[in-house]
Amino acid sequence: MEIMMTPENDIVLRIAEKPLESNEELRAHMKMVLSKIKPESPRHEEINLGIEGDEII
Repeated sequence: MEIMMTPENDIVLRIAEKPLESNEELRAHMKMVLSKIKPESPRHEEINLGIEGDEII
C-alpha cells in the first residue's frame, strides 16, 4: 500500500503493485497460487449456520 497526500490535505491509500494486465500474467499468477495448494492439507469443518435465508449470525 502507498499513502499519498492530496493537495486538499486528504490522505489516500492505494495499492503499490500494478494490476495484472494480460491473460498470460493472470494465468501465470493462477498457476503460482494453485501450486501452493497441497493435497494433504486438512479440510475445514463445515459449520451449520441454520436454514438458508435465515442464517444464525
